[in-house]
Amino acid sequence: MHSFRGARRRLALVTGLIAIATAVLLVGASPTSAASPQSHPIIVKPLFSNPQILAPGAVHFGCQSNPISGARGPRCYQPAQIQKAYGYSGLLASGVSGKGRTIVIVDAFSNPYVANDLAIQDATFGLPAPPSYKAVAPQGVPAFDPTDEDMDGWAEEITLDVLWSHAMAPGASIVLVEAKSDQDADILSATKWAIDNNVGNVISQSFSEAETCVDPSILSQEHAVFQEAVNKGMTLFASSGDSGASQLSCDGSSAILSAGAPASDPLVTGVGGTTLNANDPDGAYLGETAWTEQLFGCNPPAIAFDDINCSGGGFSTLYSRPSFQETLVSGGSGRGVPDVSYDAGVNGGVLTHCGICNVMFGFDPSNAAVFFVFGGTSSGSPQWAALTADAQQLAGHPVGNINPLLYQLAAQPSMYAADFHDVTTGNNDVDEIGGQGYNARTGWDPVTGLGTPNAANLLPALGSSCFSATVNGPLSIGPGQTLCVLPGSSLNGPVSVNGGTLIANGVTIHGPVNASGNSSVTICGSTIAGPLSVSSTTGLTLAGGGADYPTCAGNTISGPASFSNNTGLVEFNGNTVSGPLSFTHNTGGLHQSGNTVSGPTTIH
Repeated sequence: MHSFRGARRRLALVTGLIAIATAVLLVGASPTSAASPQSHPIIVKPLFSNPQILAPGAVHFGCQSNPISGARGPRCYQPAQIQKAYGYSGLLASGVSGKGRTIVIVDAFSNPYVANDLAIQDATFGLPAPPSYKAVAPQGVPAFDPTDEDMDGWAEEITLDVLWSHAMAPGASIVLVEAKSDQDADILSATKWAIDNNVGNVISQSFSEAETCVDPSILSQEHAVFQEAVNKGMTLFASSGDSGASQLSCDGSSAILSAGAPASDPLVTGVGGTTLNANDPDGAYLGETAWTEQLFGCNPPAIAFDDINCSGGGFSTLYSRPSFQETLVSGGSGRGVPDVSYDAGVNGGVLTHCGICNVMFGFDPSNAAVFFVFGGTSSGSPQWAALTADAQQLAGHPVGNINPLLYQLAAQPSMYAADFHDVTTGNNDVDEIGGQGYNARTGWDPVTGLGTPNAANLLPALGSSCFSATVNGPLSIGPGQTLCVLPGSSLNGPVSVNGGTLIANGVTIHGPVNASGNSSVTICGSTIAGPLSVSSTTGLTLAGGGADYPTCAGNTISGPASFSNNTGLVEFNGNTVSGPLSFTHNTGGLHQSGNTVSGPTTIH
């Protein structure tokens, strides 16, 4: 019998009401009746195997050759195999590495071994060091205590998140943001700090709990934080959980039928789990099933904490179905979870150097021959975040909430087949709740979502569903619509953005550009013949990226440029403006520098 480290996740991270996707909090679905906010601990215990020892002089672990059946212990994969299986290796070879992007990992407590783990992982598997890695504790953190099992669990999670986000975006910087405790209020404060301070472009949250265990006040606060992130063009991910169609009850004593938060928030992309079968040694994709660990089944937590081993998923009772899911999601009545999935089996898991794990098994934490095979849906969230950083590099701009685009792509059969691996086998049934659960099937399902990524096709689409053309207007871009045009294109306006998204890179625009409402505007290296007016928008306005978005070049604008009453971040840098430039009451933040203006500049 090959033993696995158990996983138990009690979480109280929260979700909130989405505006952009028209989901609403269901009447009467208040998670708790407490009169004041009740903070809950988040106990994280990632799944990992017994030690895997690399023989002297070897470059191949024995577990890489184990059958996917698990008959000889867990099958394992190193970074190059996962890169190949999910279609990223070709992009990486062409220079798509997340360069210029920053991945934010939100966890609790600290890990004194993670920097060394990262160095050993890179040396073993031939990965470059990230341009920058740092851990930040905005509230401070207590000294690490290796006898504290809660701290140990978070340290294990930190190692998994940092090392495997780096594996799928080796050119991106990584910032680990550490909360001072495992209380959800402290984790929310750490997340808010990262977003308020524009620490990175994409955020990974590797945890899940029953959404009905979240205090309403914290629920509201966290949604506001998520909305701020989306307004700034950030992308949010969260794991869907490791206990199938169930989550642990609020006191952690039993399983209940529930979707997991924060993945159930429509502003967040929820990540479920699969068991990946890839070729040894090159990692060529062979197939996937919905994740249920073969050695234990899916039966949390009646037998032992070790048996929480299957893809989280289901339907929210707090959020109605968002508009982006209306066409493809069936069953239930609320927001469907997850949106996508990723390799999660410990059998079929990822090789990881883990100093704190070494200590637990009596090894020196710096022993470079000892690795562990990690799994769980917490493995998928940081890797999806990394792939999104790669997509942002391709696009030259942030991509914000990707959920509407994911479902838009999946609604077109040819694009769905090209961009995703549709996982159609398996389920997340849970014995302890009477065998309730869901089946994987063709298309979206509440076990694996839309499926796993084929990065070679999906990442360019995530970065831009773009084209080169001459587009004659007048042009109106409404809610849910995106117009993305590539260098050499012309837009013969006027151009009006009212609730939609405009992306113009190296484009000639004739006529005024006006944006308002729940809109996002990205204009880089373009010429605008006519005034530019952005007023009362909630999304990111990026017109010349400056230091924060260096790949977005400045623009030439004939006519005045004005920005007023915007609650989304405004970036206006390196532009040449013929006419006055004014900024008035932009409460979402304003960065402007290096502009050449013929006329006065006014800032209120």
